[in-house]
Amino acid sequence: MPEAISDWSIEVLADIYDELVDAEMEANPRGTSAYTLATALTNFHSFLVEWFDVLPLQRRLHTKVPMVPVRARVVWPEEIGRATGWIKDLSDDQQVRTMLKVIFGIAKEAAARSTEMLFLRIGNVQDCMEHLEIEVAPSLRWGRLKTRAGQRRLRINDPYIMALIRSWIEERRSKGARDDALLFADPNQEEIVYRRHLVATLVSSLLKSATGDPGAVGYDLRHTVISGRNGDVLASSSTTDLNRLSDNATGHGHVSGMTSLVSYTHLYELSLRHWLDVAMAMHVPLTSSESATLTGRSAENIRQLAGRHGTTSAVFGWWKVREPPNPRTYPAASALWEWRAPVPPHPRTPGHFEPTVSISLLMLRELAFRVSTAAVALRFTISEPEARQLQDQGVAVAHEVARFTWPVKYGPRVSLPIGLTDSLQCAGLDLGAALDPNRCTSPPSCIPRHPSVSSSTDRQCLSIRRHGPCSRTNRHGHIASRPQPAGDHASAKPDRLAA
Repeated sequence: MPEAISDWSIEVLADIYDELVDAEMEANPRGTSAYTLATALTNFHSFLVEWFDVLPLQRRLHTKVPMVPVRARVVWPEEIGRATGWIKDLSDDQQVRTMLKVIFGIAKEAAARSTEMLFLRIGNVQDCMEHLEIEVAPSLRWGRLKTRAGQRRLRINDPYIMALIRSWIEERRSKGARDDALLFADPNQEEIVYRRHLVATLVSSLLKSATGDPGAVGYDLRHTVISGRNGDVLASSSTTDLNRLSDNATGHGHVSGMTSLVSYTHLYELSLRHWLDVAMAMHVPLTSSESATLTGRSAENIRQLAGRHGTTSAVFGWWKVREPPNPRTYPAASALWEWRAPVPPHPRTPGHFEPTVSISLLMLRELAFRVSTAAVALRFTISEPEARQLQDQGVAVAHEVARFTWPVKYGPRVSLPIGLTDSLQCAGLDLGAALDPNRCTSPPSCIPRHPSVSSSTDRQCLSIRRHGPCSRTNRHGHIASRPQPAGDHASAKPDRLAA
């Protein structure tokens, strides 16, 4: 290509654009990303035409891209009710169930994004007695808003959701949480959201199962709320000099009403029917004689009824024309297809998953932080007896490593600590090194693992570094070793112990 952009050949540019679109279609045959790429290239070429006098394209780049199937991202009220009804059986974790109920309750009333709800702080919720106001203004430590118009207030009027949020805030405050604390904070780590990724996965799974749409996601709830609000605006007239679509967009967190109307509004049927009826009544004059012919009434009867209703014979005539003369019963649309009853998603309860070796190490690290076995069992979807069994195995292995490494210091007559944290410290085992693949160099040998872990996962490289006896564990699970005195067994100690 010539150095001067104004000298670029339109034929060469068109070939480059075609190659890029064809390559994207081969990589993603569904065509969604190829359509986006074609749009981006078209906008880029429009920029070249406007600023560098490049010739415009002679054809559209979208002709090669298959049409994206039309899909209205709307979740109907009965589907939301079905999804929320499954929450109680989806998980044994009470906090996860509460989070799901609050998220669905807010999302069905207010156009909120998932990150906005997950990172709410206690101080963001204002109790106005008859309703709740939720301020969307996250702290900078948890990320910025999507757009500059994202900071706004959401209003919650559902009495059940209001009571649920109030009781949850009261419980959080009873445990010492302040106004700047996360509403859904982890009980053991206040600076992070409790099981954030699991909650997002469950929201998506519930919607997929409740709607039967494999592409349903939590963001569809935001589309649903915006579609309903804009649909009300489109089906009515404003009595004041106010752009109600723009006003709605402000409440949705959009910069302009165009974004809400073009990308988020999917319900047009009622507004189209309404304005078509209005247009026919206003612009198509219908006499009483014509109305009588269409409705089977006399012209005199049409005029009398119109007078009794305080309207003209033309408006009354259209009203009667739109009424079906002989109401008929039509079969349900579902009768034409073989429908299946919705099935709830797979529950996240103990017994449905087999933890891997890596997950077992994560559970051991949580237990080493002195997190209760009940909390670990809920977080990793196992039973509490299994968590206690894993903890006992970790203590037993740590004792074995300590006696093997320091046979004189920890002889058979020496009592070793009974707690997991102290046992790991005395054995010099570093769980942080075992979880870090960059520090993993030795094959596994005797790592304490969950009883249900299959032998195939034992092949993972999970080494635990020995740092010396009675070393200290920091908050990240890494052990800070103390200087070791030279002894008879110093030269015989291995640099690493496989575990």
